[in-house]
Amino acid sequence: MINWILEQSELAFFNNAIPVKAILKGKKKWPRQSTYTQWIKYQALAQSIKNFAPSIYKTAVTDNRALVSFEDIGLDYRFFAPRPEGSIDLLILRDPQNLFASRIKKAFSREWLEVYPRENNKFMQRATQLWKQHAKEALGQSSFLEKPVVVFFDSWIGNEDYRQNTAHELGLSIHSEQSLEKTAHYGGGSSFSEQGHDSSAVEILNRSASLAGEEENLLHEIMQDEELIELRTQIIDRFGYKGS
Repeated sequence: MINWILEQSELAFFNNAIPVKAILKGKKKWPRQSTYTQWIKYQALAQSIKNFAPSIYKTAVTDNRALVSFEDIGLDYRFFAPRPEGSIDLLILRDPQNLFASRIKKAFSREWLEVYPRENNKFMQRATQLWKQHAKEALGQSSFLEKPVVVFFDSWIGNEDYRQNTAHELGLSIHSEQSLEKTAHYGGGSSFSEQGHDSSAVEILNRSASLAGEEENLLHEIMQDEELIELRTQIIDRFGYKGS
């Protein structure tokens, strides 16, 4: 979805602004709150040796036009303070069946990571709690974000009308959708994509079908969470695309 947004806009993109791996391992602490201006200028300085293009600097610093993503972070942790004026909170939710199938596949196909565990341990339970927190926010049961634009990824990937509505909410006009044909490689790319192969919408919406053995058993265990099941039902009922 990130590539799709960038296709329709002129934004500087900063992926995974606060990596949580070292934090979960106890090697780092949560960063202190920062203003957007302070943070973006530091990013420009830190990345200058990596050819931080002047055009990107102007877009991100001078024009304040940037897309900054946060992953595996609770909504109660607000890094930017005060909230950047004119900013939009974009909350992207995915069907937990597909989300955790993807996380599990990544866990079993790569080296063990705290963010992608191979068992239903405290790190996996943290991930399920985060999904539930995000779902409650989307449903209006909490108010951590200021009038967020909520996107149900499973509806977005599978329906052009839904994407048109999403673009309208974000103040964008759709110019191209070539990115839908390719899997994003931010954060290591899709756990299901082989080299030279990009996942179709049908595959993305049925990730659990590719699991087997320990992977399948772990997903089954996660999906026994009664609160998760109830919230999933409410999310699909509220945000699942039903057509015109």
